Amino acid sequence: MNGEWLGSRAIRCNWANQKINSNLGMEMPGSDINSMSSVLTLSSPTNTTVYIGNLPSDVSDQYLRSVFSEFGMIEEIRIQKDRGFGFVRFQVHDSAARAILTVNGRNFGGSRPVRCSWGKERASNQAQPPTPAVAPVSYPTYPGYVGINPYTYPQYPPEYYQTNYNPSIYGYPTQGGYQ
Repeated sequence: MNGEWLGSRAIRCNWANQKINSNLGMEMPGSDINSMSSVLTLSSPTNTTVYIGNLPSDVSDQYLRSVFSEFGMIEEIRIQKDRGFGFVRFQVHDSAARAILTVNGRNFGGSRPVRCSWGKERASNQAQPPTPAVAPVSYPTYPGYVGINPYTYPQYPPEYYQTNYNPSIYGYPTQGGYQ
């Protein structure tokens, strides 16, 4: 089957290899985390979010707070119980690194040990340059083109918009209804 074509792609087949870890029976993804220096270098110094995978469905915010509070001040805990993962955001990067190093591989009462790694930084965590205060722009409106931005691609040349609107020129009656 190796090398056969399926649609426009070639199929590649190979043997799967399991890596054995003496502590857990199988090596967990991310288990190369074995020292504080290696954990600190895996993420930017501004990241303070810890991802916790393989959480049992009955885990609570209070339980995670009791487990992770020994590493530092916690700003936020989010759990996706139906999907089996959560996030703990610390105030300090070093606290998050100690939590990853210590809690990774623990069993929280589920069938599998939890997997801890760095979570993605959220926009509120990242230092962003301040945006300058800009007055809101009000675009002029023209008769017959209410609410259209005149700086997009106009249908008529700009001179057309500068003239005064006179309904009698365009064939509309000035008073009364339609004839």
